[in-house]
Amino acid sequence: MSFVPNSFVAANALKADDAVARDAFVRDVLASGVCFVVEGADGKVRVPSPRHPGCHVELLWSDRAEATRWASVLATKSQIRAVALHTLIAEHLPSLTVASVFAGPDWSDLPAEPEVTGAELSYSLRRALAVEFAAAAHTTRQVWLLKDANGLVTLTSTLSSTAQVLPVFATHEQAASHATAQIVTPVRQPMAEFLSKTLMTCIVEHWRLAPAYMPGPDVLELAPWDMKALLHGSPQSRRVA
Repeated sequence: MSFVPNSFVAANALKADDAVARDAFVRDVLASGVCFVVEGADGKVRVPSPRHPGCHVELLWSDRAEATRWASVLATKSQIRAVALHTLIAEHLPSLTVASVFAGPDWSDLPAEPEVTGAELSYSLRRALAVEFAAAAHTTRQVWLLKDANGLVTLTSTLSSTAQVLPVFATHEQAASHATAQIVTPVRQPMAEFLSKTLMTCIVEHWRLAPAYMPGPDVLELAPWDMKALLHGSPQSRRVA
């Protein structure tokens, strides 16, 4: 008979609760495009971590009503601040990682008090955005890229300073939001051309691809064959889903 320590069971139950809270938070924030934090006289609300002595957890909510509910309890002179999805991914969560502060998605008075790292929550958001991108591209049979006078615009990889990444978007609006220079323009590419030509270019040039690209340190970078699998919805795409 095998023996499983109670501590092991409890630890894994906590991880499961964290995953449930994280996934629900990600789903709601992607739908609304915003999350909420409470700020008090001393700045953003952070509470001591019950699991990691000496560490703190910054509380985040996907529902403004829930943030409002806890604001007066957690801080004096409290106010609610909305954090846009792109700011959450590119700036807010990376700042938690740098400060060694955990994120508490949709914190409440339930026994489970979720704690995840900023990097983990950022990756979960990016992963969900990639799945949304694939679904939209599959429906419209097109993607959007950025182009300048020299051709397709690539960015320096966050994984290697010598590698290049091709940002790919599902809509013109998303692509246009990253066309910061006047010489950069969004271009539509039919799915068939993207799969047959652009992915081959990525293979030849050793480029990776960033579906639903957003800036920040945790950019989701896919090899060309993984992007193809994602767009085709094959079992390989479960690594991203």
